[in-house]
Amino acid sequence: MAISKLKSDELYKKCDPHKFEFTTTAELEERLSALGQDRALSAVELGINIKSKGYNLFCLGPEGTGKTSLVKRILVKEAKERPTPQDWVYVYNFEEPHKPIAISFAAGDAPEFAKDIDKLIEEFSSSIPAVLDSDEYKAALSIIREKYKNTSACCKKRPKAKAFRCCICRSDWSSRRSKTARYSVRKPLTNCRKTRKSRLSTT
Repeated sequence: MAISKLKSDELYKKCDPHKFEFTTTAELEERLSALGQDRALSAVELGINIKSKGYNLFCLGPEGTGKTSLVKRILVKEAKERPTPQDWVYVYNFEEPHKPIAISFAAGDAPEFAKDIDKLIEEFSSSIPAVLDSDEYKAALSIIREKYKNTSACCKKRPKAKAFRCCICRSDWSSRRSKTARYSVRKPLTNCRKTRKSRLSTT
């Protein structure tokens, strides 16, 4: 086939701008269409109109074909026609850390909740150290340590007592000025078990 030389006026096609009823393309309504992707467009529209739970869209294709932009345009248009969904936040679950707790809020309230949590954490960062340095806290801590001081001493002696088939029994007695704990060794071990509940016996 012979190759013929083209004339300059054959290299382009003239278009009469007076045929258009708009000044710029920004005035035109956006059309949800993709060249040669009519089946893909129908599949996306079908998927987003399924109301049942557990259905999702999975878009697969070569890069640069406009998959993401097409799906976004469809979802934006559909979202305008549907009621605004609730906000969802996930908070830490102290009992089961691997299962965060989901909390629903009215649309737009979740960011305010996040700000309140940040503010609360900031307040705790300054208030908790102040409480730990207070005289009231140190006094209460001293009472707790004194209460369990004698119990700790008793626990250290229990292994030796058990080796001799004995147990250590704790009995409290009070005076006007102080409260003290006395310990006594009881033998044999089986006799001490009968009074465990009343005398706080431990083997």
